[in-house]
Amino acid sequence: ITTIFAEANLAVWQNAGSQLHQSEVRTCDAGQFDLGPCAAWHLDPDRRPAGRRTTRVVAHDPPPEVVERLLAICPNAAIKLAPVAELPDGWGRRAELEWISRKRECRQLVAWFGDLAANAGRRRATMLDEDGAVRRTIRGEPNAPIPPATGVGRFLFEPDSAVLAAKLTGALAAEHGLAAVTPGIAYLTGDAPLDDAALACFEVLDQLPLRIKTLKNWLRERGIGRLEIKKRGVDLDPAHLRRQLHVAGDASATLLVTPLAGRVAVIATRRAPRPAALPFNHG
Repeated sequence: ITTIFAEANLAVWQNAGSQLHQSEVRTCDAGQFDLGPCAAWHLDPDRRPAGRRTTRVVAHDPPPEVVERLLAICPNAAIKLAPVAELPDGWGRRAELEWISRKRECRQLVAWFGDLAANAGRRRATMLDEDGAVRRTIRGEPNAPIPPATGVGRFLFEPDSAVLAAKLTGALAAEHGLAAVTPGIAYLTGDAPLDDAALACFEVLDQLPLRIKTLKNWLRERGIGRLEIKKRGVDLDPAHLRRQLHVAGDASATLLVTPLAGRVAVIATRRAPRPAALPFNHG
């Protein structure tokens, strides 16, 4: 069936005048494919060879030992994996690992080998727009330390899911001079808005305790009926909290529930529009 779909897709491209006139579809064992004439190759392993999806690359089909044989023939490769894939030993040093998100959802991890790796042993996070065009790429070392904030600034930032998956929050914070609201929690803060596809920007309105009566009064006084609730580092069901806080109104707000100074706090915010005067930050 896969072969039939591949042939149909190739025919569409050829009929549209694509330069794929020399392309062809072959059906064979991936480990037996002749890579000798190839300058580079791409592999999307089967993640459920035993019927259930697995993130363990050693359990994929073809397995790593077959991939290694192919790399020995042609070292320039792109291996498509799940964002939370458990990589074989050594891949993190030999390959450049790229986590890719679309509409703020991390969709895949690509391990780039050989000449396709711009920086072997490094990581990068790439954000795509709805049409698949690259909006932003950030590169760096994983788990870089983030300075703690002395308090919540005028703006709060949430890194894109690809940045979080690549563990590049520290690199992103250093680029913009941001601090961590709470150590170990992926909320950053600063006193100026930022126009960066790698960050969701929220303007801080208030800081409140996690008390239903207090929150309902705050929302009612401001006519806030459209409510977004996000949380990090706390055991809380945002949907349940939203039902408890249901109030009428046309205004909107985003509540960020997170540990703050040793207690669970609610940071009341609104999503900041992208300032037209700020240049877009390309990676």
